[in-house]
Amino acid sequence: MDGYQVAAKIKERPGTHSIAVIMLTALDDNKARMLGLNAGAEDFLTKPVDRAELVCGLRSQLRLKAYGDKLRGTLAALSSANEQLDRHTRESHQRSRLRIPRPPRLARLQKLRRRSATRQRSDGVAEFWFSAKRSSLECDSGAV
Repeated sequence: MDGYQVAAKIKERPGTHSIAVIMLTALDDNKARMLGLNAGAEDFLTKPVDRAELVCGLRSQLRLKAYGDKLRGTLAALSSANEQLDRHTRESHQRSRLRIPRPPRLARLQKLRRRSATRQRSDGVAEFWFSAKRSSLECDSGAV
């Protein structure tokens, strides 16, 4: 396998798709750079390596990883809170024995929980997080 195939394999597997790939090559043409980026590499450096460029690239990828890890932790906490909310809502409905439709805000929160459980790609996590924040701002605390 060449480096492009290795990068593509890393990015297609669920357990390794969030690993940052920085390609290092002697090729210096635009076609090679585009092939690497399209294969899933986050950065593409040519030899001889400029040490400052390498350090900046590594720092950038580490910072993105830290943001992604923090976001995944926040999404896990949100999912847990939504599961508790769902359980509490079910228990309340069972106690009251009434068929009460879900309030719109509760429905939005439950939709967020379902969407957060299906988001696994780091490229969509930030977009989802901003959407979730915007939706949560629409929910006032006394409505749920």
